Amino acid sequence: MNYLIQLYKDSFSGLSKEIWALSVVTLINRSGTIVILFLSIYLIKELNFSMSQAGIIMSFYGVGSLLGTYLGGKLTDSIGFYKVQLWSLLLTGIMFFLLIYFKSFWGLSFGIFMISLIGDMFRPANLAAVANYCIPENRTRSISLIRLAINIGFTAGPAIGGVLAYKVGYEWLFILDGTTCILAGIFFFFMLPKESISKSEDQIHLNEKGIIENPLKNKRFIFFLIIVFFNAITFLQLFTTIPYYLESHFKFTESEIGLFLAMNGLLIVIIEMPLIFKIENRYNKMGLISLGSFLVALSLFVYAFGSAWILVPIASFLFITMGEIIIFPFTNSWAMDQSSIKNRGRYMAYYGMAFSTAHIIAPTLGMRLAEAHGFNMMWLFMSLIAVFTSLAFYIMYRRL
Repeated sequence: MNYLIQLYKDSFSGLSKEIWALSVVTLINRSGTIVILFLSIYLIKELNFSMSQAGIIMSFYGVGSLLGTYLGGKLTDSIGFYKVQLWSLLLTGIMFFLLIYFKSFWGLSFGIFMISLIGDMFRPANLAAVANYCIPENRTRSISLIRLAINIGFTAGPAIGGVLAYKVGYEWLFILDGTTCILAGIFFFFMLPKESISKSEDQIHLNEKGIIENPLKNKRFIFFLIIVFFNAITFLQLFTTIPYYLESHFKFTESEIGLFLAMNGLLIVIIEMPLIFKIENRYNKMGLISLGSFLVALSLFVYAFGSAWILVPIASFLFITMGEIIIFPFTNSWAMDQSSIKNRGRYMAYYGMAFSTAHIIAPTLGMRLAEAHGFNMMWLFMSLIAVFTSLAFYIMYRRL
C-alpha cells in the first residue's frame, strides 16, 4: 500500500503549474459536454425530426469539427495558442446559449456546425499549449493529466445532463454546456500566463532540431496519420457498435450499458497516470503504440467467437481500455515530437483531423458491415484492421 501511495504521488509530481491549470480548464469544460450525447433524442423526441433528418443535422457536427480543427491549427501558428483557446471557449459558450432558439432544420444544422467549428479550434491549440508548458521528458505524462481531466468531466457531465433533461427540460443542457464553456474561459484567462511561449532556449533548440516545417511534406508523419486514422476507426466501435451489440446480443439494459462505458473512464482515471509514469521514458513510444493497437485488436476479436457469456464483454472491455491507455498519450506525444514552436499548431491540427475523419466514418462503416454480413464478420474485419495498424506501428518502431 505504501508503494502504491508513493507511486501515485510520484506520477503526479514534476508537472508544471500551467499544465495543472490547463487540466482544470479541461475538467470544467468537459463537465458540460452533454448536448451532443443527448442531441439525437432532443431532435427526434422534442423537435419531432425524423431519424434521417437528425442524422443529417448531427453530421454537420463532424464537418464543423474537421474544419475547426484545421483552422485552429492555422490560427495557433499565426496568433498563438493562448488567444485561440480563450476565444474558442467563450464563443462556444455563447453559441450554446443561442442554440436554444434554433428550432428549424437548417437553423439547427448551422448552429451545430458553428459550435463544433468554434469548439474544435480549441483542440490543436490545447495540444500546442501542453507541449510548450512542459519539458520533453514529461510530455506524455502531461497529456495523460489532460486526459484524466477529460475522463472525470465526461463521467460527471452525462450523469448531470440526464437528470436535467428528465427533470427540467432539454434547454437546460444548452445552458449548462454554455455556462461551463464560459467558466472555463474565465478560469483560463486568470490562471494561464498571457505569453505564448514558456520554454528555455535549450528546449526550443531541442524541439526544432531536424523538424520538417510543412506537415504535408513529412512522409513519416503522413504515414503515421494514416495508421492513426484506421486505428481510430477500430477503437471508436467502443462508442458506436459495441453499445448496440451489448443490448441486442447480451441483453444489457441502457443503464447497464451506461455503467459499462463509465467504467472505461474510471479505469483510465485509476491506472493511466501511474502506468505512464513507469513506462514514459523507459520504452520506445512507437513500440508501445504497436502493443496498444494489438490490445484493441484482441478486444474486438473476442466478440467474433464469443457466445453470450458475460466474460466476453468484460475481457473485451479490459483489452480496449488498456489499449486506449497506451495508445493515445503516446500518439499525441509522438506527433508533438515531430513539430516545433513555429508549426506545432498545424501538426496538431492534422493529428486531430485524423480522429475527426474517423469519427465520421466509424459508426456508418461498423453498422453497415454488421447489417450486411452479420456482427461476427464485422468483428473479424475490424480486428483485422487493428492487427494491420499494430504491424504498421511496429514497422515504424523498427525503422526508428
